[in-house]
Amino acid sequence: MQKRKFLTMFLFGAIALAQPGFAADALKVDEARVVAPVPGQTVAAAYMVLESPKGARVVAAESDVADSVQIHTMSMQGDVMRMRRLEALDLPAGRPVQLAPGGTHLMLFGLRGKLRPGGTVALRLTVTEAGGANRIISLSLPVVDGPHAHGGRHD
Repeated sequence: MQKRKFLTMFLFGAIALAQPGFAADALKVDEARVVAPVPGQTVAAAYMVLESPKGARVVAAESDVADSVQIHTMSMQGDVMRMRRLEALDLPAGRPVQLAPGGTHLMLFGLRGKLRPGGTVALRLTVTEAGGANRIISLSLPVVDGPHAHGGRHD
């Protein structure tokens, strides 16, 4: 009887490990936040640290609070800040990728309401895994106060 119980537990464990959404396959998200925009702005920036156990790419992002969400990168060329839209964000296996002010980040365009510190923003990331399968990652990001993350223009 003990042997049968062990075998049953082993099989359930093996099945759980084989499930696509099992924790070992999960995209790890840390330090996620949206910076509240200054009054009158219709854009906001989102930052976080993403780490995938397998090679993957973020290929899209969306939120119900914005008309569009885009992946952007920032660089300085002389005294001019340049923003460039990225079609995708690579997530090398096991390496954290930081989305931060002054670098790669998410931009929420066409805000449909005011984002206030203490609130949250629902965000969905479409992640394409190395084998080609797409996965939707749903996040709830806190809205934090602070100076506008990058006060320059997008070129």
